[in-house]
Amino acid sequence: MQDQETTELPKTQEELDTELESYLARLPTEDQENLRSIAKNFPRVLNKNGRKGVLKVVGGTIDQPLPRKDIDLTFQMDPNDNDPKRDDFMTYLEYAQSRFKIFKEIVEEIAGDHTLFSISLEDVIEPGIDEEFQSTSILKTDGSITIKPKKGTPIEIIRKPENSDRIETRPYIVLKAA
Repeated sequence: MQDQETTELPKTQEELDTELESYLARLPTEDQENLRSIAKNFPRVLNKNGRKGVLKVVGGTIDQPLPRKDIDLTFQMDPNDNDPKRDDFMTYLEYAQSRFKIFKEIVEEIAGDHTLFSISLEDVIEPGIDEEFQSTSILKTDGSITIKPKKGTPIEIIRKPENSDRIETRPYIVLKAA
C-alpha cells in the first residue's frame, strides 16, 4: 500500500446536514432535542453579538458505544476587529482569559435562553497553565463550560482558540456554523 497525501475537499451543506442527521439519530431523543435547541440558538446569539463561529461535535459520542458521560462540542469563534489582541497582554494566559470571558458570555446566553439547561460554577473551567511546564505560554486548557440539561447527557462546550487550525485531525460533525 502506497502512502498518498490527499486533500479533502470542503463538504457541501447537504453532506454536512446528512452527517448531522445520521449522528443525531444515534442519540437518545432527549439528547437530540438538547443539541437541536443549542444549534437553533447558536446563530441567533452570534448574530446578535456581531460574531461568527462554528460548533462541532467531537469525541466519543461520534464513534464509541453509547451512553457516554458527556457530549463534547468545540466552539471556535472568529475574532472581531474590536476584540482584544494578543499584543495587548503580557502573557498568553491573560489573553486566553480575556477570550474565555467572551466565550463564556456567549455560551451562557445560548444556554440561558432555555429553562432546560443550567450552568453552575463548578461546570466552568477557565484557561490555566500546564503545571508541568510552569509557563504562562503553555496552557493545559483553553477553557470549557458544561451545560447540564434537565433531561439527557451533559454537554461540554470546549473553547477552541481562534488561531487554532481549522483542519480537524479527529472525527467531527458540524452542529452549526454562523
